[in-house]
Formats: sequence, structure tokens, C-alpha cells
Amino acid sequence: MEANSTKKTARKKSEPKEWPSNCVELSGYAASDPIFQKKDNNRMIARFTLGTHQLFRDSNGQWVRTTVWHTIVAWDYAARKTVEMVRRGSFVSLTGKLRSYRSETADGKTEDKVYIIASGLTVNIAA
Repeated sequence: MEANSTKKTARKKSEPKEWPSNCVELSGYAASDPIFQKKDNNRMIARFTLGTHQLFRDSNGQWVRTTVWHTIVAWDYAARKTVEMVRRGSFVSLTGKLRSYRSETADGKTEDKVYIIASGLTVNIAA
């Protein structure tokens, strides 16, 4: 019998499966100063609108630039920093997660809305 036959073969640990992630990166210009609120549970929230640009070709082959508006939400420490740093016209780069909710319009219809919860924020106030 060979000496190697008594060795146990090391099993390779299985790598964790990569789960789908919810991560957003945006860069654009703040449409307004953030609105700051303190919630009943002592949490702070800041909201502002960010405009990003997209380029595409129309049916005539001409380049068209369009603006997409995003609602940005920041909580607690990020909310305080957002209010300190973001001003209308500031160039903002952020990372965050998408969230959605369903709301009812004045005429009784429901609509789904999407917003971004910011976790990382960089602001160029000189822009």
C-alpha cells in the first residue's frame, strides 16, 4: 500500500453564490437645495433632485441630449452632510440603492415611483 493512500483529500470550499445586487452610481447636477426633515423616531432625512444627461440618436441619426430626473434620499449622518454640501447647481456623484413605492394620484390612479437612497456622496461645489 502506498503512503499517500492514507491522506485525506482536501475539499475545496465552495464559493458563495453571487447574489444580484442593488447598486446605483450617478453623476449629475442638483436641481435644488436639499429639503431636510427630522422624523418622529429622531431620524433625519434629506431629499433633493439630481439631473443626469443621456445621449441617443434620433430616427434621423442626430444626437439628442435628454435630462433624466432622480429623487435622492439620504438618512441620518448622510442627510446632515447632504444639507451642508449640496446646493442647487452643484455637481454631485453618488452611490446608493434603488427603492420604490406605490402612491395614489389626485385622480385616484396608482403609480410606482423610484428613488435612490444615497450612501456615498461627493460634491463639487465649484461647478
